[in-house]
Amino acid sequence: MLTPPAADRPQTPEARPAVRQRALRAGAALARGLFRAVLRAFITWLIFAVCLLAAMRYMGVPVPTPVELLDKFESVSRLAEILS
Repeated sequence: MLTPPAADRPQTPEARPAVRQRALRAGAALARGLFRAVLRAFITWLIFAVCLLAAMRYMGVPVPTPVELLDKFESVSRLAEILS
């Protein structure tokens, strides 16, 4: 007697958790990979920004302080409120 192909065979209850577990593992691996990529990009950006600011200060370029940057951002936000 021939057995039906795997797609036509009804799944046993024991096989369902294995499929679910495999999907969860694949999803967790994808999330881990995405998190690692985002973390690496952020760390790279942070190192680049620190080096750029250090070079700009060394060359004498006036670099705004974080407080000045925040004030500029707030003025842009006010301008957006006025224009909307």
